[in-house]
Amino acid sequence: MDSDDRLAPSTYRPLLAELSAHAEWDIVEFPVSREHSDSQWREMLFDDKTYRSVYDYWTSCRGYAHSYAWNKLFRRTLFADGLHFEGLIFEDIAFMAEVVRRHPVIHTSSSGQYLYCHSPHGLTHTADGNALLSLLRSNLRAAHNAGLRFLSQREGTYVAAAEADCYLSLLNIQLSVINTTAAEPLPPSHTTAAEPLLPSHRLHLSREHLSHCPTLLKVAALNLIGLRRLCQLSRLVP
Repeated sequence: MDSDDRLAPSTYRPLLAELSAHAEWDIVEFPVSREHSDSQWREMLFDDKTYRSVYDYWTSCRGYAHSYAWNKLFRRTLFADGLHFEGLIFEDIAFMAEVVRRHPVIHTSSSGQYLYCHSPHGLTHTADGNALLSLLRSNLRAAHNAGLRFLSQREGTYVAAAEADCYLSLLNIQLSVINTTAAEPLPPSHTTAAEPLLPSHRLHLSREHLSHCPTLLKVAALNLIGLRRLCQLSRLVP
């Protein structure tokens, strides 16, 4: 739990009781209320549902969009063989990538609430190219460990509908990496930032895409010219 955040009263007790009562659950995830830069609070709520497949959790529950460690309770046995990673930026997604590799049973709960306070000096708002590259790599690792198929399918093919939102999320991170590193000298170990790490695929246009012009243009360009050229174009057009 971050030092400037807090929990709604009586959050842990009923969730721990639920975890104790269901031996097959490895993780219980509970709702989040996030404070944004406009001082407004927005809630991320969950249905009471158990995911026995990490693929289903990562796709239908959009696990990549709330890959936090702080709004989850973990069963200790999940880490019986240890968990080793250090020196990583955006450590929550790096941690969750390793958790997903263990194929846990995850239960989302409608009970409790984590209150995430806005910090203008936090990593989310100050990340440089090196940090964003680390974020991208950890997200790709998590998607691989969750079994998403677009990471191994032939480039230029269409992403399955169930995986499209995750691919679009990774595309946004990839473009942020490309745009940020265009103006930053990176150490030699990060020279791959100049080339996209995300495989180049196509996305079917959905109703959501049609209702949001920036996303529509991005998907249309991806389908027309491919990811590498889209990255080159993104560098030229702020």
